[in-house]
Amino acid sequence: MKAYKGTNNDLQCRGFQFETGKVYEVTGNIKLCKNGFHSCENPIDIFDYYPPDGNNRFFEVEQSGDNKTNVDKTVSEKIEIKAELSIQQVFEIGFGLLFSKVKKTKKTTNTTGHKAHANTAGCYAHANTAGNYAHANTAGYKAHANTAGEEAHANTAGDKAHANTAGDYAHANTAGDYAHANTAGNYAHANTAGDYAHANTAGYKAHANTAGEEAVACALGVNSKAKASQGWIVIVDWRYQDKWTINNIYHAKVGGKIKGIKIKPDTFYWFEDGELKQETKKGNYNEND
Repeated sequence: MKAYKGTNNDLQCRGFQFETGKVYEVTGNIKLCKNGFHSCENPIDIFDYYPPDGNNRFFEVEQSGDNKTNVDKTVSEKIEIKAELSIQQVFEIGFGLLFSKVKKTKKTTNTTGHKAHANTAGCYAHANTAGNYAHANTAGYKAHANTAGEEAHANTAGDKAHANTAGDYAHANTAGDYAHANTAGNYAHANTAGDYAHANTAGYKAHANTAGEEAVACALGVNSKAKASQGWIVIVDWRYQDKWTINNIYHAKVGGKIKGIKIKPDTFYWFEDGELKQETKKGNYNEND
């Protein structure tokens, strides 16, 4: 069974060391979160366990043998680690899987219950949810996806189709051009793949990540990070003394500089105690590397 798995940058999951191209097998009874190898049917679900924050890697895998499935993950007796995926590939595969299951409608869909998902495929057909764990997915042009609950993700594939979330751990992902991703909750990441598609976050430790041309990654929360492939980043220098206050706000395009440091593509940047920090190639962090 084809599936998708996340690891840290050292290719480890819960302390187990993997290598690409190898097959692994466990003994004993297979049990979720206890014994076996875990993966997700949809790679976007990996972000719940391994967020796209520069510290993790993503892989296509093949699961076999005895297995058990929960809501969004499967544990199996055997697993083969296959090709590594970029974040953009995760989006493309994930959106394809999501919208292959969507029933086409020209109407807006709204839900209020927990785990009550809303999916639309038509142009201008919005999907809105209010419950926790209730995801909103749209495939059409200018078809927006909005969620208010915790861990309720918003995903859009169409051009000019925005994804907005308000809850903690509720990620917003867009694939189309001019399709913005906005999050307000803590640990709620915003990711965009299209040109001129901005990613904005306001919550604590909420990352903003863009891949397209002239796309702005704007990370406004305390300890939040911004990364761009070709476009711009906006980051805030927060300082704490009795309370959090903004010392300054910085912006630069990839290739430009912030406080004398050249901004590299596909690299997370953030401020910590007044110092500009950046992700290193190994997933560690350094202000001057």
